[in-house]
Amino acid sequence: MNIITNLILAHLPLKRRVSSKGWITCDAVCCHHRGHRADTRSRGNFLFSVEGSIVYNCYNCGFKTIFNNITLSKSFEQLMYWLNISSDDVKALKLSLYKQKIDGTFENITSNEVNLSFDFKETSLPYKSKLIEELLLSDYQSDHLTSALEYLVSRGNAIATNYNYFLCDECKTNKLKDIDKRIIIPFYYNNIIVGWTARYIGTPPGITPKYYNSDLQPGYLFNCNVLNKFNRKFVTVHEGPFDAIAVDGVGVLGSELSREQIEWLKRSDAEKIIVPDRQSKNQGLIDAAIENGWSVTFPEWEEDIKDSADASKRYGKIFTLNSIIQSRTKSILEISLKRKLFRK
Repeated sequence: MNIITNLILAHLPLKRRVSSKGWITCDAVCCHHRGHRADTRSRGNFLFSVEGSIVYNCYNCGFKTIFNNITLSKSFEQLMYWLNISSDDVKALKLSLYKQKIDGTFENITSNEVNLSFDFKETSLPYKSKLIEELLLSDYQSDHLTSALEYLVSRGNAIATNYNYFLCDECKTNKLKDIDKRIIIPFYYNNIIVGWTARYIGTPPGITPKYYNSDLQPGYLFNCNVLNKFNRKFVTVHEGPFDAIAVDGVGVLGSELSREQIEWLKRSDAEKIIVPDRQSKNQGLIDAAIENGWSVTFPEWEEDIKDSADASKRYGKIFTLNSIIQSRTKSILEISLKRKLFRK
């Protein structure tokens, strides 16, 4: 799958289906821009080939265009704008294609190292989950909502305001019996929910885990949409979701990178910066960085700051992100020495 395919898929309408021949059908995005009525009958059709070409055909207004994996036509560029793809992303893509045309390296726009289908299945949140933002706009009141809001505020503005969080009070009808004591963090891919994690509000009692994950689909990266932003010079890679949210990076949802996750990250032209939790155990992300020639960062945060989420609360998002970038290194010797200084 190539870069532009990922970008188009990320901006397709939520309501869509795949035909037996591989066409993705959805409400056409072109009609109302061309003097016709807006399509509501899924007359827009996309076909993505394994070679990287993309065909679009509208059965409503007749608009047709194709991307041939080499040049970006005016009509296909217009289609991208109709899909609400930013002008910065379009300009960055055109520049990338132009450079490859000059260098004669068209094959570099795709990667064949691993056959990644990115076929993540849509997943339901726990029964009767409600978006916190919607609850705040309604008359809903509960101790759960109050505790959740207090907890999010305690984690800092970068975390509290930069994601869609859900709550659920239906303990009797859900597998997770303490769901009413957790904040639900959805996993998105192409604007659909493909999983979730439920974070205990505050410090959990006894051996109760902080996070309870739904079934994780192989290869998934939390906040993966940032990999489709062509103007990104850096992509930070973290263990948990709150760290990724705090600085708009991606989360591995664990302390190890799978082969699929590594190959997915490789497809981004941005420099990868591993941001490990500051502890001596579970340093699999650092090992992956060394193996793949990626950067690892060791910001000079205060002793009680253990990760990006803590840092963003104390220093703010911009300062935290800048300290991550400025403290990065690819020196194996430096990485090996500094990782030994992490506390247990």
